[in-house]
Amino acid sequence: MTTPVISVVSAVARQRFQALKEWNIQVGQRLLSLETNRSATGARGDVGPQGEVGPPGSDGFMGAVGADGAQGETGPAGPQGTPGSQGVQGVQGVKGDTGDTGPQGPAGPPGNTGPQGLQGNIGPQGLAGAQGIQGLAGLIGLTGPAGPAGSDSWTWTKLLLDSVNATVTLANVTGLSFTGTALTTYLVEAAMPAQTAATTTGIALALDVPAGATVWGLGIHAVSATAVGSAEQISDAATTGATTGVRAANTATLYVGKWLAVIGATGGTVQLQMRSEIAASAATLKAGGIFGWRAI
Repeated sequence: MTTPVISVVSAVARQRFQALKEWNIQVGQRLLSLETNRSATGARGDVGPQGEVGPPGSDGFMGAVGADGAQGETGPAGPQGTPGSQGVQGVQGVKGDTGDTGPQGPAGPPGNTGPQGLQGNIGPQGLAGAQGIQGLAGLIGLTGPAGPAGSDSWTWTKLLLDSVNATVTLANVTGLSFTGTALTTYLVEAAMPAQTAATTTGIALALDVPAGATVWGLGIHAVSATAVGSAEQISDAATTGATTGVRAANTATLYVGKWLAVIGATGGTVQLQMRSEIAASAATLKAGGIFGWRAI
């Protein structure tokens, strides 16, 4: 360990002080001896002039090192020295371990909206979703106002009196006719309560149409509790025959007839006719039956 300079100086000063102290002691002893001798010999004379200072004596032995004094106050910092030149870059050290991931920083402010990109291609159509649950039925709305009355394309007339025929020749039924227009097709219907004088006597209905017209027709009524009879019209005022009997004599049963009449170039009267199956055995159409027609 290197001894500080201040410590060496202090040691030298102590050695010199010790040597001076010993020298003073020796001088004092000599003066005391002289004083003793003078008392024995007589009165002391005047002090003579100081002699010349002798040459300095040799340095005495270095005294023991005294205790260190209290440390002085720290002096002011000296001026900063000139920065030294940059040293040679050292060899790159081994890469250290990757540190732990730091906490996530706060979210930055939203950036400006970028320009809209080009529209992508339309993707394939997805599969149809499952049908949803049927909703509850809605409330019934208020009834709207009644519309204007529609026009009935049918024209109907009613038989006012019974019509009787006891022959096998077709005869007009009074009050059941209409005027057919040329080059017009008509649908004609009849619903007539009818009866005969015997269960073995039938009945037939037909249409009399203008010259040049064509007509087809069919009529039916019950002939027993489980069977019906029919009569077919094949031409103007002509049938293939009549029904064969009725369910009960002198008891009304419903005769239903339907015809299709095609009027030619000449218009005229379209007339409902009726006959009995058996001569001299009356057939009757009862009042209240209806007869109707409409142009197609």
